[in-house]
Amino acid sequence: MGLTEDTKNQIDPKAISKRWRSSLQDVRNKKGAGIASDHQLFVAKIQLKLLSTKRPVAKSGKFNVKLLKDPKVLQDYQISLQNKFRVLQNLNDSDTDVNTAWELTRDSIIKSCENTVGYLQLNRKKWMSEETWQKVNHRRKLKQNGLNATTRQQKKLVKDQFSTADKVVKKNCKQDKRNYVEQLAQDAKNARNKGDTKTLKT
Repeated sequence: MGLTEDTKNQIDPKAISKRWRSSLQDVRNKKGAGIASDHQLFVAKIQLKLLSTKRPVAKSGKFNVKLLKDPKVLQDYQISLQNKFRVLQNLNDSDTDVNTAWELTRDSIIKSCENTVGYLQLNRKKWMSEETWQKVNHRRKLKQNGLNATTRQQKKLVKDQFSTADKVVKKNCKQDKRNYVEQLAQDAKNARNKGDTKTLKT
């Protein structure tokens, strides 16, 4: 059956998934193309959005060296540093120049500090204890591990670990805040008994 003028002027409906609807930019009909069909050829312009990747953020700041007063933290730091230096000793000195040796030594020290003492928190709350901040840093590492996980099993494992660590952090924060408020109340009470109005005002 031949095409009439009415059917030639009709526009064929074009179907596209709802997911890709916003990617369809333009559609043009090519009437002159012979494709041996009662439909006409059309060309669509589609713009796809690529998944963005997060660039690793370089850490900067001072290390929390006060934690080295804790014998347990100091021991962990020394063990971590010894292990890294043991690896550096296996390098051939003739194949390593001075700059490369210095960079390897510097990176080893920085990595050991990151794994044991961590960085100082600039926005640290006064009422949070050192133990709670260690839990917070542990939770932050688990979150980063979850972002770097590749398999579904790894993501599920890290997610469960993060959920457990998050509950511990919230519990510790709640207890620290209660202890801080009780300490402020006790200090105010002692200042009132001593007649120290200056402490009461602060």
